[in-house]
Amino acid sequence: MNQWHKLIIFSGFSLLLAISLALPQVRSLLKKNLIERQPKLIGSISGIINPKGPWIEATKWQWNNKLQVKIYMSFFDQSSIDESQGVQIIDIASGFDAHTLVQDTLTNIVLANLDEDSFQELIIPVYETSLLPRLYVYKYDPAIKQFIKLNDKD
Repeated sequence: MNQWHKLIIFSGFSLLLAISLALPQVRSLLKKNLIERQPKLIGSISGIINPKGPWIEATKWQWNNKLQVKIYMSFFDQSSIDESQGVQIIDIASGFDAHTLVQDTLTNIVLANLDEDSFQELIIPVYETSLLPRLYVYKYDPAIKQFIKLNDKD
């Protein structure tokens, strides 16, 4: 095969690729596959919220500049809880993972008792898309058996 045949084949392939990229369906499919990536586990913590429970395992995930925290709860009194109440998902607005220093350890998800009551709070450091650092604080509400956001401006 000489140079002209290779050039014709390459030109034909390039033309076919250009035409296919001009189709909106092809463009949206490529964009979706390139942008949407698998979630990446970026942090985790486990511990007890209160001496009476629950025990939690919280994992922090990131993909497409979005953060999500999944909280798996194990209650000591399993008779009063159904399976659907054992998991909570917290979607955090678009942002990037951040870290904070706690007891000489750099971490990106924290359990700490901030208000000196008997319950620990879940602290999630993030950078907003404008790169403004923020700490999201979630307090456990035993009445609804869920974490609620403390510093919500909405």
